[in-house]
Amino acid sequence: MIRFLYDNLLDDGTLTASSEDSEFPVTNIQHRWHTRHWRSTGVAAEYVTCDLGAPKDINSLIVKYHNFQLGATVHILADSAATFDSAPGGLPELDVILTVTTETIIYNWSSAKTYQYWRLTIADAGNPDGYVRVGRMYLGTYVSPTYNYKDRQETYVDPSEKTYSTGGQVSGEEETHYTELSYTFLVLAADKATFKAIFDEVGISKAFFICEDPTSAATTTYYVQNLEPWQYSYIDPGKEWLTMILETMR
Repeated sequence: MIRFLYDNLLDDGTLTASSEDSEFPVTNIQHRWHTRHWRSTGVAAEYVTCDLGAPKDINSLIVKYHNFQLGATVHILADSAATFDSAPGGLPELDVILTVTTETIIYNWSSAKTYQYWRLTIADAGNPDGYVRVGRMYLGTYVSPTYNYKDRQETYVDPSEKTYSTGGQVSGEEETHYTELSYTFLVLAADKATFKAIFDEVGISKAFFICEDPTSAATTTYYVQNLEPWQYSYIDPGKEWLTMILETMR
């Protein structure tokens, strides 16, 4: 069942880091363009901490546009104290070892975890870049409609411009390719408020995440934005359909 992850609590939090390149500060993680990333100055013991301001429910974590090696040790910690030592024995109250997957890491809890302080820790001593990088993070919850999408289309788009001279020579300006995704949902009355809440939050300018299949989340999670407003139609009598067209963020 598809999931929408659109209310990113991390964006309203206060971020700090173990270290940061002055040209790639940790606050870049809160920027919609994931390529404006945070970059550390080391690789052996780095972290990003988020203070949410108050304990809030979290059941999903996403780390996008990272350069962690598959052998790196990466944890997500959570605690009710900023020192991360409030549990017996001086340990964080929550400590999960994450499986490192290429480009995007996603982790879901079966029930919400309610903490104010969250920390992503990275130990990647052999990283050939000499730094670790995070482009975008998500801390929040997800929602799903009653029914999964009925139809899905995928289009590969090249927005580059190509021109021809009078002599027939080709020139142009190459742009980053992206994927266009289109979904059609059968919408029950109970789902309309959910879809409205999503669109009210993101509109056509705010990027968000979707996960098509939680059982293979690492390869079916996309960072997207709407290309146009969502359209409702009545193709069949008594049935309401919703179509959305999204572009993956470049």
